[in-house]
Amino acid sequence: MPDEFLDRVFQGTDDQQRYRKRQLEHVSHRRSVLDDIEIERLIAWGQAQPDPQVWQVLANGLSVFTPSGDSDRVRLADGCIQFLEASPNPVDVLNGYAEQITPNGWSGSRADIMKRNTDALRVLLEHENQAIHEAARQVIAQARTWETHERAREKEADEAKERSFE
Repeated sequence: MPDEFLDRVFQGTDDQQRYRKRQLEHVSHRRSVLDDIEIERLIAWGQAQPDPQVWQVLANGLSVFTPSGDSDRVRLADGCIQFLEASPNPVDVLNGYAEQITPNGWSGSRADIMKRNTDALRVLLEHENQAIHEAARQVIAQARTWETHERAREKEADEAKERSFE
């Protein structure tokens, strides 16, 4: 049934498609609906589609980051590299992964979570496929900018709390 499910996401009016695509996106307090579909099946479905943009939509819906065993670190989830390697445009897939660098829900420092997730992408800098290597370099550079802005925002918020406490 995954093929019929995925076909349905990309059918209907623009509003219906937009709503269904949003339902695929990973949300921190629940599992992604794509987690139950084998990565090989997602790849085969994506390869059968005439529109290469489906790959970024699927990338947005994959659970990209998973605990590495060490409580402070994460790694790319199983299948994410395989999905990336099979895609016709690695930049689109990595942009989909990048949307998950910033957490939707969190406790502690949001910037620290962003750094941890960005660090998990560093493994792609050593990838033999030059397109994947270059796309990873660009996404990581952009993510570092987001992290820097978030650290500045957190610092400003902490200083405002200190001023109000005094």
